[in-house]
Amino acid sequence: MLELSPELQALLIAGVTFLVTEGLKALGGIFKIDVSGVGSVVVAAIVGVLLLLVNGWLALIPADYVEIAKSVMSLLVVVLSSFGVHKTVKRFG
Repeated sequence: MLELSPELQALLIAGVTFLVTEGLKALGGIFKIDVSGVGSVVVAAIVGVLLLLVNGWLALIPADYVEIAKSVMSLLVVVLSSFGVHKTVKRFG
């Protein structure tokens, strides 16, 4: 059974956390309410559901294609990491 790699899990968690937190801030600003205490609970629930769904979808990949899927996920980690390294080096340069 194929599962999401720890690197991609961390990327998914960071991305969802950022998007949900910014979305809650925007909604709080529109409706003039304080949603600061709710953010962590909402993020935890959404991240948990997304990880469960993604791992469930990956489990549906036939055994013949597991190695290909692992290679694609590894390529995705390398490409996204290179974007991060490029941005960091560009900031210092």
